[in-house]
Amino acid sequence: KTAGGMEPYPTQKWGLIPFTGFCAIYVIFISMVLWVPEGHDVVQSLTEALKRPTFSKVNPLSREIDLDLDFDRIETREDVLCWLAVSFSKALYNSSSSDNVLGNYAASPQYKQVVINDWNILLGQRPVRLSLQYDHIVPVSNLSVTARLPVAQLIRDDRPVTERTELKDLRAQEVLQKYCGNYTEEMGFSCMLSVD
Repeated sequence: KTAGGMEPYPTQKWGLIPFTGFCAIYVIFISMVLWVPEGHDVVQSLTEALKRPTFSKVNPLSREIDLDLDFDRIETREDVLCWLAVSFSKALYNSSSSDNVLGNYAASPQYKQVVINDWNILLGQRPVRLSLQYDHIVPVSNLSVTARLPVAQLIRDDRPVTERTELKDLRAQEVLQKYCGNYTEEMGFSCMLSVD
């Protein structure tokens, strides 16, 4: 007992019951938030959707057409562009059936949503953002060993492309004009893809 005759800590047990209830509810809530299997299923499904679609290209050495190239077989810059143009759009827009009920907002059916492998994980009308950074391409020196190869004799320069008009590929200029904002040092060209 203290000098005033009071106990330093109350010995009443009624305060322990609400505290125990709060702790139990808190533990249940945290376990629901951190439930790993659903999060793992979403990541696995999205990864499979991105790796499954295929694209084709012409082999620069043999001039044969390579069919059924997928994400794991990307080797060159052209492969990345082909994958973005063909396979990425297949993964976003064709990995689920077109009559999937998740493709519509219940409150506003006039707006569509992206559904990937029957998962509705990308919300909004412009849910996909790509950050594109281009570098200038310069000819390889004649003294280089690669100058003797029967492929394009160009190499990446250290200067970034900061204006759309600096790109030699007219299709890339059109894509940047249609979907992308202006160049920034941090992000390059930020492009927002819509659900359509």
